[in-house]
Amino acid sequence: MRAMRNDTAAFHILATAVHGAAVIRLGGRFCPRRATDPLARDVIATIIAGLRRSVDTRFRAGTCFHRAGAAPVPPAATAAGAERRAPPGRPHPVTESRAGRRPAVPSPARRGRDLDPPAHPSYLRRACMDPAVPGLPARPRPVRGRGLVPAGVAGLLGLLAACGGGPAATPAAGGAVVAVDIVRVVRQPVTRLLRVTGSLTADQSAEVAAETGGRVVETPVERGSQVPAGAPLIRLAAAEAEAGVQEAEANVAQIEVRLGISGDQDFDAERVPEVSNARAAMRLAAAEFGRIKQLYDERVVSGSEFDQRRTQMEVTERAYDAARNNARQLARQLEATRARLTLARKALADTVVRAPFGGVVAERRVNVGDYVTRGTRVATVVRIQPLRLELTVPEQHLAILRPGLDLHLEVDAYPGREFPGQVRYVSPAVQPEQRAFVVEAVVPNAEGLLRPGLFVVAAIRQSDRDEALFVPSAALRVLDGSSRLYVLSGDRVEERMVTTGQVVGALTEIVQGVTDGDAVAATNVSQLADGTRVRPVTAGSGGTAG
Repeated sequence: MRAMRNDTAAFHILATAVHGAAVIRLGGRFCPRRATDPLARDVIATIIAGLRRSVDTRFRAGTCFHRAGAAPVPPAATAAGAERRAPPGRPHPVTESRAGRRPAVPSPARRGRDLDPPAHPSYLRRACMDPAVPGLPARPRPVRGRGLVPAGVAGLLGLLAACGGGPAATPAAGGAVVAVDIVRVVRQPVTRLLRVTGSLTADQSAEVAAETGGRVVETPVERGSQVPAGAPLIRLAAAEAEAGVQEAEANVAQIEVRLGISGDQDFDAERVPEVSNARAAMRLAAAEFGRIKQLYDERVVSGSEFDQRRTQMEVTERAYDAARNNARQLARQLEATRARLTLARKALADTVVRAPFGGVVAERRVNVGDYVTRGTRVATVVRIQPLRLELTVPEQHLAILRPGLDLHLEVDAYPGREFPGQVRYVSPAVQPEQRAFVVEAVVPNAEGLLRPGLFVVAAIRQSDRDEALFVPSAALRVLDGSSRLYVLSGDRVEERMVTTGQVVGALTEIVQGVTDGDAVAATNVSQLADGTRVRPVTAGSGGTAG
């Protein structure tokens, strides 16, 4: 039970050191301009050194830990008590060690009793409990230190390594001088980019369906086939459609013969044979009636014969009008027959399903032998040159967007490669669910690398150019999610927390934390901390931003 309480006390000592270091590191979050990692390491190192010195001093002096209020045991008293317990004729190891003699090697049975006190404090603990030693309590509270101090030191050393943030963050030890390249923070014009996300869509996409029924007899394309406009996608059995065309052509030819026309000749009712005959009969009747009328006026023929000729002339006139009407009706029938011929020819042409535009076959849904009906989808064709890009832009950026702005986009399929585009359409209405509006852009895809459906990150170039502060990206050091720069101050560097902005090539925009012309370290930043001494090697400017 006493050993357990003593182990708990030792653990409390170690826990206090750990908590102290954690509080120091947490304080660095609220004081970002102060480097707290070196301070935490110094605190832990100091605690470890103190523990070691305390243990060594107490053991070598022959003292022991006991209840509060008990005085340390003098070395002479400890040795005297040990001699009283030593058996006759055998010097005690303590007295032998005091006289400079080499202590005897203890046997396993006497382990923990006949050992050198500086290396094994249990003997001192036994000596401290000797009731014959004056000034000691009868039941002291010893501390069982065997194994605790080495374990605690090892745990603190592991914590010390963890507090440094990993092997990449190792500042120079002590007063070592770090050689660094120095660059100047420069102010340069930069084109502002609005970064938004979206998806690529095909310029045109069609689900091609059959317009007539039939059995599939040929499928000349596969998925991924490049097809021009009008290229056949599937072929259906055409025997029935061909027979329908022949029937319609025969009907048209029959009516054309009756009307006396052929091919593309225009219709003229006077050239219809029936109309010509009726016209000739009418003219003959009119001529005879003219002669009878003259004779009737001379009183040569009777009135009945005159009436008969007049009636005959009127009948032929009515026959002529009827013949003309019949010819016109037959002409309209010819038009209907020609229309049926056109439908029959279309049904024959529909037995071959063709691509509506040039593109890529994304899907073929039927195979040879399948029976399709009117409206059955047989293939999907998409046009991917160019592509459309649909972007969702927050409403606060509405004022800076307009058709014609250039942009470039990136996709995960081609890391590091940019593809150009141009804004073509800005939605006139904001979507109330997302408080955003849709922007559509056109993206050339002559190489065919991009595909509909790809997720993209687009950067829209604004027309106005601003000025901003830039440093090389290599000068930045990121720890715990915060960016830092090391600004030269005399022969040392000052660590500053900065806010970064746009990245342009090898340069990074600094929004807050430094001023124009500040000298910052650009190399070996992982070895730097606040106040580290440095030796400038080269000096330059931040570079040029696009």
